[in-house]
Amino acid sequence: MLGNHIAFIGEVNKAKQTEVISKIDTTAGKYEGYFLENKKIIGAILINNREKRPAIIERIKAGGSLQNKTDLLR
Repeated sequence: MLGNHIAFIGEVNKAKQTEVISKIDTTAGKYEGYFLENKKIIGAILINNREKRPAIIERIKAGGSLQNKTDLLR
């Protein structure tokens, strides 16, 4: 879309029990949004972040447990 690479991975619908954390880098034109339930990553939206896509897919497939949710935003 308009020169951007957009990826929707896993479950990206917001429910009451879903927590969303996100990071925007306006200088690089990048966005990361992660959908969490019970301390597990269940989905993500990535804009212009192709390099993170494979790792996020694997993390979701593996059950996506998080020690610290801010680790996703590094």
